[in-house]
Amino acid sequence: MKVQGLNVIDPIAHGEKVRERVYNNLTNQRLVRRLREGRSYNGSTTIDVIGCNMLCSYCYVDDSFLTGKPSPKNMLGKESKKGTVKPYTPRELANETKLFIEENKTPKRIQITAAEPFLTPEWTIDLIRELAPFIRKNKEHIWIDTNGLDIVKNPEILKKLEDYKDILRIFISSKNSPEHYAQMTRVDPKYEDTGFKCIDKLWDKEYSAYLQAIAALFFPETFEWYEQRLSKLHKAAPLLLDLDRLSYLPLDRIRSGLQSTGLWDIRQKDTKVEKAWQEFLEEHYGKEIERLFSVDFFEKDEALVRNLIFENKPIEECHLFKQS
Repeated sequence: MKVQGLNVIDPIAHGEKVRERVYNNLTNQRLVRRLREGRSYNGSTTIDVIGCNMLCSYCYVDDSFLTGKPSPKNMLGKESKKGTVKPYTPRELANETKLFIEENKTPKRIQITAAEPFLTPEWTIDLIRELAPFIRKNKEHIWIDTNGLDIVKNPEILKKLEDYKDILRIFISSKNSPEHYAQMTRVDPKYEDTGFKCIDKLWDKEYSAYLQAIAALFFPETFEWYEQRLSKLHKAAPLLLDLDRLSYLPLDRIRSGLQSTGLWDIRQKDTKVEKAWQEFLEEHYGKEIERLFSVDFFEKDEALVRNLIFENKPIEECHLFKQS
């Protein structure tokens, strides 16, 4: 299908094909690219899984890691040949992760990211179950980055994660507004509300979840679209949108991906967008804002979803506002 001159995919049908490439149902093993020390969420030990149901043009990994299709010329093929890409059962990966943390002295906070963790929901749930005792012992969290599609499609996932709500933090990419959704994701725009539907389900069940927009690709003309959808979720929701800076945006493959969809030349400067969004929020709330919400840089922001959304504490007392 073509949208705005782009070839776009149906993520559900595409995801089923990718799942067959990256996951072995008989052995319960999924392909994992690597373990590494990450900077997200105030520092983490990061698990990079392979395989996604979207093909985002700004993604920091090579498309081959999204599709699960190796070739001699792409990164998945080259890294597979080196033996760095490996299949793991949840138990194998949990043990490998704990050993990696011990040997490398990396943070005990764990992030599961890179492609789409919930492309294989049972495998990911099993991995969380295996990691849970270690995480609780160390009073830490597991952060999961997701596009939310599989959670929206299969609400049973949340029932199965119920026992781990205390240690889970879920970061959902909102992708973009209708005008730019296909350019951002290479997915049919009928899925444009997926991120909002996902966080609505998560907040309804009182999961600590956070909605993200990419600052450089977050355009002032779309602010009202976001405001309307966020305000329907909760009066505090616009304040809690996390603008993520793409520190990896200069990479050649990302430049190429954005150029192919027409986004490269209209990207914004992070600081310019942040200032514009802050001014927009100040007008929306009628209060001066000290700074924007960010769970990557400010650890105490992580509690705001529970305080403002679940416990309905007074929004005017939020530490993001300048207090008189």
